Amino acid sequence: MRNPLAGLLLYSLHLRSKVGQLPASDLQTIDKIIETVNHLTSTTEQILNFARPVNLSPRWIDLNAVITDVTQLLQAQTEANGIDLRMALSDGSVTGMLDEASIRAALLN
Repeated sequence: MRNPLAGLLLYSLHLRSKVGQLPASDLQTIDKIIETVNHLTSTTEQILNFARPVNLSPRWIDLNAVITDVTQLLQAQTEANGIDLRMALSDGSVTGMLDEASIRAALLN
């Protein structure tokens, strides 16, 4: 699993470095691909470490940003299944000392 993800990350970073005249929305899509590959890599590491003691990496994260990112990842699925997703996020940042990969995995599930 690590090798294909590493390849995807390298290809995505290469693509990001070669685009100059793309619209901002396309650049954001490439950035989301890179971010998602990084999260998949982190999740893969957690799966591989399943038999070992839990190794969380808590750090301060903005929960509004994580929730927004996860819902964007799921947008195609929710639309395809006729799910009307509504969020009421805090106006300010909502931070917590959490393991981001675990929170993302929980929200995705």
